[in-house]
Amino acid sequence: MERGRTNLITNSEYFEVLSQIGPPTLTLEDINSPEGVANAYSIVKRSAGNTSDRVQQSLGGLGTNHTFSVFLKLKSTTDTFNVRLANNQGERVEAVVSTDGTMVVGGATNTTNSDIENYGNGWYRLWMETTTSATSNFYQLFPNLTNTSVGECYFYGAQAEEGSYPTSYIPTYGTAATRGADFFDSNADFTNFFETNQGTIYIETAKKLFKNETNNETFIGFREDSSGNYWRIVGRDQQVFVQCIGWANTIIYVYGGTNPTKYLFKWDGTNVSFYIDGALIGTTAQTTTFSPNAFGRTGGGVSMSSQELLKQFVLLPTALSDTDCETLTT
Repeated sequence: MERGRTNLITNSEYFEVLSQIGPPTLTLEDINSPEGVANAYSIVKRSAGNTSDRVQQSLGGLGTNHTFSVFLKLKSTTDTFNVRLANNQGERVEAVVSTDGTMVVGGATNTTNSDIENYGNGWYRLWMETTTSATSNFYQLFPNLTNTSVGECYFYGAQAEEGSYPTSYIPTYGTAATRGADFFDSNADFTNFFETNQGTIYIETAKKLFKNETNNETFIGFREDSSGNYWRIVGRDQQVFVQCIGWANTIIYVYGGTNPTKYLFKWDGTNVSFYIDGALIGTTAQTTTFSPNAFGRTGGGVSMSSQELLKQFVLLPTALSDTDCETLTT
């Protein structure tokens, strides 16, 4: 489940239609994009010194913050080089592309928020949150900023959307496209959804839960009011607290290593386990039977201090394996 968004890039896959400054060389390649279709492009600057070569699209005047994103995969290089995602307001983020194809954020300038995410099979998604101008905004891709190397990347899925974080990719073919919001009811009735005494809940938050202020917390939680049982994830004082109270015993896990955004909670009839960012954080014996209608419509469902926190919310009727739980939260 995620919020509705509009991709303002009018040709998110056909890069040759975007404005080309330089221009760089664009080639439709015989390589599968994250979509699983051979529709990715390579974008190559003219020579080592042409670091301003780019493709871009004018977005006109925008009144609120937007998030820019693009998918990248290494094609070839003899050295490390940088790819830049930018606007014309001096905001930018760069992906450092290594010779083995791994990518990390190499620097961000004037951006409100930015990151790079590994999508598997060599593909990464680079993104940044931008402030906007009321008169002129450009989405810009610089394929190589390094003077000593002419390394090449594959590109796919340009996206510019209103909001502070990237949502799932919205393809466009000649005009902006909107994805409607998934239905989300904070009192949703999950009766008969879960298998008897087992299930899995995966949550990805759009923003970090940590709060800097003492005793000022942010939380995401589930409750069964009929018996007072609940569990919740709490961000407070630079730590994440995981509380499972009632049917899963009264336990508290404290996680303070990083500021995570991916959480998974599962129960299998024997144990209750919790995962954060690819790792098992804690397990406790499941000493009571968890009814599959525990998230009932009366006072149940999801209770959040801000629904803006929620980016992905997935219910699975059975308990996943440990390996699948680690993979899903990585």
